[in-house]
Amino acid sequence: MKSSAPADGVYTDGGGGGVSLGASTANPGNIRSGVVSLLLLGESVGKFVDAKAIPGLTFGWGPENSGTIAFVDSDGRLFVMDQRKHKKPVNGVKDAMLPAWTADGTRLAYVQKTARKKYVMAWVPISK
Repeated sequence: MKSSAPADGVYTDGGGGGVSLGASTANPGNIRSGVVSLLLLGESVGKFVDAKAIPGLTFGWGPENSGTIAFVDSDGRLFVMDQRKHKKPVNGVKDAMLPAWTADGTRLAYVQKTARKKYVMAWVPISK
C-alpha cells in the first residue's frame, strides 16, 4: 500500500471510508504547527495542536473484526464506539491516554495522568 499524503488531507480505503487529517499537507511528515484533527465517522478521535500527531496516543483500534475503537476526547474522557456510530463513555475514567484493547476485547487498558509527570496504568472490563 502506498503511503503518501493526498492533497486534500483525507486518507481513504477506496470504499468510501477514511480518516480526515484536517491539516495542511505541505509538510506531511513532520507537522509541528497548526492543528491536526483525526476524524472517524465524524467523531474526533484525536486532536493535536502545535504538536506532531502521535498514532495511538488518543485512540486504539478494537480487536480484529470487532469494528470498535476506543478513544479519548479533548477532556481526557474515554469512549468506546462501534462502526454504527454507537458511542458510550467508559465511566469513572478521566485524564486517559494510550487506550489499548486485550485481544479478546473484554478489557481496555489505558494510562491515566495522576499528577504532574506521574502516570498509572489501569484497565476496565468492557461488555460486548
